[in-house]
Amino acid sequence: MILAVIATMGMMGANASYCPAGLATYDKVNATESFEDLLKNQTVLLQDFEDFLKDSRFNFTGTENVTFLASFEELLRNQTILHESFSDLLGNETQWDFSDPDDQVMFLTSFGELLMNETTLFESFEGLLIDTWCDVDFKSATGPCGYNAQWEFKYSYEDLLKRQVNLLKDYVYLLDNMDSAVASADRQDLLSTLETLLKEQSNRLSGFETILKINC
Repeated sequence: MILAVIATMGMMGANASYCPAGLATYDKVNATESFEDLLKNQTVLLQDFEDFLKDSRFNFTGTENVTFLASFEELLRNQTILHESFSDLLGNETQWDFSDPDDQVMFLTSFGELLMNETTLFESFEGLLIDTWCDVDFKSATGPCGYNAQWEFKYSYEDLLKRQVNLLKDYVYLLDNMDSAVASADRQDLLSTLETLLKEQSNRLSGFETILKINC
């Protein structure tokens, strides 16, 4: 009797599980597209958090700004890790994991968009740092790691920029290893995206230099 009840409960659990109608045709391309979509949705949430910080930064004390900027920096760091995971799904230094030329164009285009959104968030983080840098409380505050907050943020922002460089290298590898059947126009568009990303990275390096030179 007990075994019969357990078997019945098992059948009920199976019927209640999530079984989408399109599961039979769900493949690696679909799964990677879904992961990409989740990353884009996360970017939107980060932008909302960024907007909140921009609107509130002058109402916070320097010490409070340290706390919120540290949270923003951690979110950005986690995002770079996820973007690296997305890149790993696409391929490596020598080859793509997707052989179809159309899939390669689609995913590299998406990767470029993710990196562009990321550098925009880096720019915002940089601006928030500069806005509060000379606040008396901020200058003397202790960061999350127990050191002077200014030096902690210099160190962490430098690390974020290094991570961005590694992601740009991944983009270059993927662009270089695209199938020969990829149309010339698509290659030009992807190369143009790379050019824009490199210019933005150069701007971020200039911003980091600005932070290093600020003398309050």
